Amino acid sequence: LVASGLGAWLGWRDMYRKQAAGPRGALNPERADAVAYAHYLQRHFADATVAMRLMALERAVFLLNPRFDRLYLKALRRNIQPRGVCKNKRARIQDSDALISLGIELMEGSMIDGKAQTSRDAVQFRTGLQIAVLAARPKRMKNFGALELDGDLLERGEDWWISIRGEETKNGRPIDVPFPPELVCYLQSYLSHVRTLLAGNYQGRRLWISRRRRPQSMGSIAYGIRRATASKFGRSV
Repeated sequence: LVASGLGAWLGWRDMYRKQAAGPRGALNPERADAVAYAHYLQRHFADATVAMRLMALERAVFLLNPRFDRLYLKALRRNIQPRGVCKNKRARIQDSDALISLGIELMEGSMIDGKAQTSRDAVQFRTGLQIAVLAARPKRMKNFGALELDGDLLERGEDWWISIRGEETKNGRPIDVPFPPELVCYLQSYLSHVRTLLAGNYQGRRLWISRRRRPQSMGSIAYGIRRATASKFGRSV
């Protein structure tokens, strides 16, 4: 719970507070940032999830930075006003073809002369690819966010495969499926140019890279997908 809550906070911070300091600063949340985060949670999640995420953030700060004064975090968690909201997850389901089309639309719209030119373009392309791949090959966010080149994502001859070991999946069964053929050209563009634009000096194998030149957190991936789908469909997925 604490780990997933911390990931959600870091993901929001990575996307929303682009000017924020490095990982150390993430464990010293300023009051204004914490309030903005709480308001974001209330706009997008049910009351129970809001309470859980704020509690997880407060506990994570305590465990990783015990000297930090958490009184305002505790007060924020106590004083947040429930709205009586219980999310209907069924209403958020979108047809996979519509999601794939959205992903391709985002990728195509991010390129000039066949390439992403800026980090903003690269983020849009990456989010589009993530939406399309998840729609075509649904995966748990934990596995999807942890995909690595030459590990979980492999090139076999002329084809690409997603291959995840059983010990890394929820049910213990390995996953070995071809990468969606209709998206291979976009994957190749991502690997040859977009990922390089985002990665900078990062030399690791993680597939998804944030604009901060480090592996993208699961919270950041989910935030980007929710924002893009809400903009397109009027409701986040």
